[in-house]
Amino acid sequence: MWERYWREMEALIESGLCDIAFHFDLPKKPGFPMPDDQMDHAIHIMDQIHNKGMVLEVNTGGIDRSADRKTYPSLTILRLAREKGVDITLGSDARCPAEVGRHFPETIQTLCSMGWNRVAVFQKRMKTFIPFLSNGAL
Repeated sequence: MWERYWREMEALIESGLCDIAFHFDLPKKPGFPMPDDQMDHAIHIMDQIHNKGMVLEVNTGGIDRSADRKTYPSLTILRLAREKGVDITLGSDARCPAEVGRHFPETIQTLCSMGWNRVAVFQKRMKTFIPFLSNGAL
């Protein structure tokens, strides 16, 4: 499953149709965490994301819906993204208005502790940034 997932992610990145790489480690949702032997693939994909100027979505939907109850991507992948200089954006995978932005405060605090101080946003495919406030809010 992971091998196919990486191929699909690579095709998405190469297509140039998207500015955001999302649900980076989605196969973990039903309980298939990324095996250690897949880290080389994750590094390769992260390098491609960086080289294309894309951003990585930090999606809080995994806190409610994945088997490990953590964001997409995992902290391991977020550390890799930070090391590679990949910009991030936030998503909540909301299914109704009340879910928009859920889990953002604690996620922003985690991201700040990892060294991020802003998120990317897009308007007509133009990337700009919104800084985190000192209290960990947007």
